[in-house]
Amino acid sequence: PTLTDPFNTEFPEIVAAPLIIVAPVIWLAPPTLKVDVKVVESPTLNESVKAQLESDVTVGSFLSGGLDSSLIVALAKANKKDNIPCYTIKVNTKNGNDGFEDDLPYAIEVANHLQVDLNIIEVDTSIIQKLPDMIYHLDELQADPAPLNVMSICNYAKSNNIKVLLSG
Repeated sequence: PTLTDPFNTEFPEIVAAPLIIVAPVIWLAPPTLKVDVKVVESPTLNESVKAQLESDVTVGSFLSGGLDSSLIVALAKANKKDNIPCYTIKVNTKNGNDGFEDDLPYAIEVANHLQVDLNIIEVDTSIIQKLPDMIYHLDELQADPAPLNVMSICNYAKSNNIKVLLSG
């Protein structure tokens, strides 16, 4: 099916298709993702990612396997010949995923497809002990547990001398 943009932005028609085209990257969506994928051209996004890669330190990236982080990593990979170290979370709990989607299989599939290194940071329920640190760094209360995972990834990346992480 073809969808049109109700806001009449400068983007072309959005078409459900099994691939994403983001100039100059073509990413074939792995069949297990089972998503409607859209055709997008964004030279501005590509130039932005390219500019962020200009650094005197190694630049890494968060990679959940979702559309945003996958797109950022694909653009980074297309614009840089060196490997892009990527980071994701594996949640180990007794109760499964507690109702949250497990991103790890998607992150692994995207990392394999793009041929980037994926560092998997394992966390469990003891991560809640880091809540005071998270609140301190955010300087506000937060009901979403995601910043705890981000903090764990950042600490791990920092311990591996990665000082810059791209995020989607």
